[in-house]
Amino acid sequence: MQAVRQARKGIERVRKHLLKPVPDSLSACAAPLSEAIQCLERLEGQLRTGAPGPGQESQALRSEIGSLRAELSVVTALLKSAGAFYEGYGALLGHTPEPEEIYYGTNPGGAYNSPRRPALIVERRLIIHG
Repeated sequence: MQAVRQARKGIERVRKHLLKPVPDSLSACAAPLSEAIQCLERLEGQLRTGAPGPGQESQALRSEIGSLRAELSVVTALLKSAGAFYEGYGALLGHTPEPEEIYYGTNPGGAYNSPRRPALIVERRLIIHG
């Protein structure tokens, strides 16, 4: 139960970082996401060794997992929006990626951004004199 709470709090921190639309927000999300993943792995191990107790504990766990799912849905939407925003921003700066260069979903094999369709990271600078 504690592992799910910690994971949800980590995802909440990620959501708060993503509400500030700056490139540094993504790097600030790495640590809380890593912590949330570790918490969920710990929970998975606990659930494999024995099911949660009956009654209130099981109901509280379901409630926490529901809250975690809701937070993950918000974070997913924010990440997709940020990706679309920066893709549009890149187009304004003169770079329009080919459809196979950028891919935000899971490939049919289940791998996220597999080598067949890597996500393109472009850094450009615009300098205007005069």
